[in-house]
Amino acid sequence: MWSQIEQCLYYQYRNHFDKVKPYLDRLFQEGLEETRDTWGRITARACLAGHVDREQLFTFLKIASGKVRQGVARVFSANLGQREYTATCHVGLLIILRYGDLTDDILRTIEGCFGRDSNFGLIQDELAFAYIDALSTAEELHNIYHFLEWLALRSRRDPLAALKLTESLADKLEQRNQSQGFWPTEPLIATLIEILREADETDDATMIQRAIQLQDRLLKMHLRDMETLLDRAARN
Repeated sequence: MWSQIEQCLYYQYRNHFDKVKPYLDRLFQEGLEETRDTWGRITARACLAGHVDREQLFTFLKIASGKVRQGVARVFSANLGQREYTATCHVGLLIILRYGDLTDDILRTIEGCFGRDSNFGLIQDELAFAYIDALSTAEELHNIYHFLEWLALRSRRDPLAALKLTESLADKLEQRNQSQGFWPTEPLIATLIEILREADETDDATMIQRAIQLQDRLLKMHLRDMETLLDRAARN
């Protein structure tokens, strides 16, 4: 029965939460582990609607099961771009990234929010750093295209901030000690080019040194087509 209840709860939680809450409580207490993500999704939506105390939910997320965290991550990732919910979703996603076990499903869900145009100006670097740090737990790293696209856009607005983020990403890649030749490398190259251009234009010796070091680090990773793309960019 519990596996069929989400749609009913979804259409009732906003206007009739007093009637939904007892079922949510029973769902959490009696439901199978597979239905904990349903509890997470409905509870997160109720939180955004003001029916569930956000601080209590944040505290619980630090010890919640992976299924609960997955359900909450889906809702917060989907609603990050709605400005009335941005602050709550941002903090919630930070907590999910920083506490407890992270499955690849959770990381893929959060990575998706970097690919939404409406989110670009709302995602803070703090969330990006937390996402990069969480990559150490991922089994596979080829599904971060949206994040790399976001990073390339970030480099156009703030190359120094992008430099710090890309250095952190390079740290994670080196720690994993594995080739990422299957990645689409174009957005990463675009980021590096913006960083190098800014370093050259500002004539900042420290930034120039860091930018060149970053380029060398990425070249040593043998990322697919990187040398070709860099040569092409240098000729343009």
